[in-house]
Amino acid sequence: MKFFQAILTCFIFLLLAAGCATVEKFSFDTFSFVKSDVFEHTVKWPQENLYNITIWRTGNLDNYNAIRKINSDISPYSLSVGDKILIPNKLVTNKEPMPEFTKKVRRSIKEKLPTQPVGRTYYTHRVTIPGESLSIIAKWYTGDLKKWEQLAAANPNLNPNRIDIGDEILIPEDMMIRRDPITKTFVESFLPKKKISPPSPEPEAEVVQEPPPEPAPEPQNEPAEEDNLIELVPPKF
Repeated sequence: MKFFQAILTCFIFLLLAAGCATVEKFSFDTFSFVKSDVFEHTVKWPQENLYNITIWRTGNLDNYNAIRKINSDISPYSLSVGDKILIPNKLVTNKEPMPEFTKKVRRSIKEKLPTQPVGRTYYTHRVTIPGESLSIIAKWYTGDLKKWEQLAAANPNLNPNRIDIGDEILIPEDMMIRRDPITKTFVESFLPKKKISPPSPEPEAEVVQEPPPEPAPEPQNEPAEEDNLIELVPPKF
């Protein structure tokens, strides 16, 4: 009996040991790592996206796909302040807090971008019209709203959800169907129409009814002159 109890105890001990040793593991084509070996980046600024986080934390946009796979439950273009982004420690080259997305930071990130592929050229579009967005720009130059994601990939130093006047957007020329500048009419056709309330009617002028004219007094008949004569009768003797 004690022998079987000892065997059962050893079996339970082995199961517990195996359970404690189980660690969640990620593996991809180029590397594998355990969850405890990741750096956790917390989104602090509204302008952050997975592209500029990849550049800031790893210094190499080639790591984007690996980070995207680890964080497959989030949208790379619609991050919210407070979101947690997991990055393998072996890829991290910068653990400094990410600064606010000023133009200076944009330039520093842009300098870290890989050089443009040989044989592919880019057209530079400068934002000048209020209301421009990456999808509207994609529609104008490529004919397809959905190609905004490809433009976002070509411009990782920008927040695709916040395009400002003066921003420069690189557009791969092999995607373009036109080169003439975007027009204000085209941009405004995608914006919600402003409701113009009809002018309030002017109050009607109060009509003052004048009292009817009083009837003219009827003329009074004056006695004729003959009625005023006194007949003189001579006295009788």
